[in-house]
Amino acid sequence: MGKSDKKKKKDKDKRGTDKPRVVESEDWTGIRFRDVTLDSARLDNVSARGWVAKDVDWTDLRLDDAAMPGAAFGDVDLSKLKLADCSLADAVFKDVDASNIKISDANFSGCELADVDLSRASIGNVFAAQIKLRDADLSRLDAGDIKLTSAVIDDCEAPDLKLQNANLAGASLNDVALTGATLSDVDLTDAKLTNVNLQNVTIDDANIEGLTINGHVIADLLADRSDSKPPND
Repeated sequence: MGKSDKKKKKDKDKRGTDKPRVVESEDWTGIRFRDVTLDSARLDNVSARGWVAKDVDWTDLRLDDAAMPGAAFGDVDLSKLKLADCSLADAVFKDVDASNIKISDANFSGCELADVDLSRASIGNVFAAQIKLRDADLSRLDAGDIKLTSAVIDDCEAPDLKLQNANLAGASLNDVALTGATLSDVDLTDAKLTNVNLQNVTIDDANIEGLTINGHVIADLLADRSDSKPPND
């Protein structure tokens, strides 16, 4: 056995055959991934500014305390990915499978997401102001403690969505299917909903001041209806 073979064997023995390698405190600025498999990888405290990833398998990848501003993801499978304490501000996601993804304590402000599958994802304590989201599958998404101020959400399917303690002030929602969705403790101040099906919707404990549907101020309609009721005998 030559020296190089001995060195390879030694390196292999040190890493172990079935233990994922842990990368900590690395600067991977500007790195590009294409047709890569990162099975069970874990990246801690990583700077990944300007990443470009295409056709990448991230099976069971875990990112902790990572900064990825301006990253671009295309045709990427992010299902079962775990993100914690990460910044992906201004990142671009296109044609991405992120079903069952788990995200906590993350910054997605200014991100653009198109043709993204977020079904059955779990999202908590996320800052996502001014994101642009279109052609997305949000079915059974469970999201809480999320800020979506001035977000633009267009042409999305969101049946059985669960959204709680969310701020959508100034957001714009167009052609979003919310069949069976549950929204609680949600701020929709100055939001605009277009081409929305509100059939059989139930609203409880709501501030409807200024709420306008099809040009009608709902508070005024309710007041007129109350005034027109005959007095009780």
